[in-house]
Amino acid sequence: MINEMTGAAVTTKGYYVPPGKPPPEGERRLYLLIEGPTENSVRKAKMEIKNILEEYTEKAMRRDAPSSVVGSSGGGGGGGGALGGPSRPLMLMGPT
Repeated sequence: MINEMTGAAVTTKGYYVPPGKPPPEGERRLYLLIEGPTENSVRKAKMEIKNILEEYTEKAMRRDAPSSVVGSSGGGGGGGGALGGPSRPLMLMGPT
């Protein structure tokens, strides 16, 4: 999806390390490597990844919020768009 939109490729690298624990000697925590034909394509991919993460974070926060908080304001004030727009599949890769 991001590759088609930006021309950049996104690869997961590193290893999963539980919160609060240091990574093994000589290893890095999980991170995303973004490579593209131009600096602009890499910037666009980074921006798109950030937008996807923000959208899914907002959805998760709304889903987990107490029902009295979610429905009390009438749905206004949040800037709109993220929940009303088309959903994007989020593919996260981790240890198998």
